[in-house]
Amino acid sequence: TLNMFGPVLLVMGGPLTLALRVSRPAKHGQLAGLREWIPATLHSRFAKLVTNPLLVFVVFISSFYLLYFSSLFGYLMQFHWGHQAMNLHFVLVGYLFYWQVIGVDRPNRPLPHIAKLGFVFAAMPFHAFFGIALMTSDAIIAENFYHTLSVSWVTDLLHTQYVGGGIAWGSGEFPLLLVILALAAQWARSDFREAKRTDRSGDNGLDGELAAYNAMLASIAARDQAEHDQ
Repeated sequence: TLNMFGPVLLVMGGPLTLALRVSRPAKHGQLAGLREWIPATLHSRFAKLVTNPLLVFVVFISSFYLLYFSSLFGYLMQFHWGHQAMNLHFVLVGYLFYWQVIGVDRPNRPLPHIAKLGFVFAAMPFHAFFGIALMTSDAIIAENFYHTLSVSWVTDLLHTQYVGGGIAWGSGEFPLLLVILALAAQWARSDFREAKRTDRSGDNGLDGELAAYNAMLASIAARDQAEHDQ
């Protein structure tokens, strides 16, 4: 939920755009506010690094595997801060991933729609395999931690992990399908706006591609005429 579904709703809400709209520029002599800090942060070297599409994709895919199939999850679950740090990590990584794909706010490196679609399709099998790996694993993740909880209604940790893997598998694919539908709708709207812009430019005689094509034809005709005269 924190990694696959919640961030979808966040990026579709355009939080950065909303923050810029409700904030006012700082007057002369005043301290910089949100209106100044948000663009400065987004265009910083650190922001450009962490929002690199390739890095975001790798972290989004590898986070589950590195956390759950190592001793890191069992260690962090012993501490309240560790649990909250994992929650925050999943929200941020999910936000960065979906920001690249369907975010209302413009990212530092906007991807073409076909690349966004490839992003989503490339991520789907990795998340499906993660759920399958949980279901087929004989090793109980963070077994010592869950035994210390002494939960009376959980008598078979391996079976509970199997059910959790099934939930992760099924629920992980549903948000990605929603993202594909949202991306398709955005792509269609973008093509429609581009077509209308091209039509208006053509009506006003401002279509650059058409003008260039006509200029090329005129150049060829002039050259043929010159050769004919010679």
